[in-house]
Amino acid sequence: MGRKTPQEKKRLSYLKDRRDDYGENAKSSRKNLPRSKAFARRANRARESLALRAATGVPDEARAEAAELRLLGKRRRV
Repeated sequence: MGRKTPQEKKRLSYLKDRRDDYGENAKSSRKNLPRSKAFARRANRARESLALRAATGVPDEARAEAAELRLLGKRRRV
């Protein structure tokens, strides 16, 4: 395999690039990808803090076990 010309490199780069397959604006992808990741992380943190809030107060084995099961039972957003 010899050296690639700059034109060939660019063509191969476009073939590998999958961010704008739908003809969207490049800026929308740059903004929406981090936004969707932040939304998923925020939802995970809210769900986890809600489950942990149920376990606060006087240490009780049953409440702690229930909160842990609730926390582990739900699927995380990706």
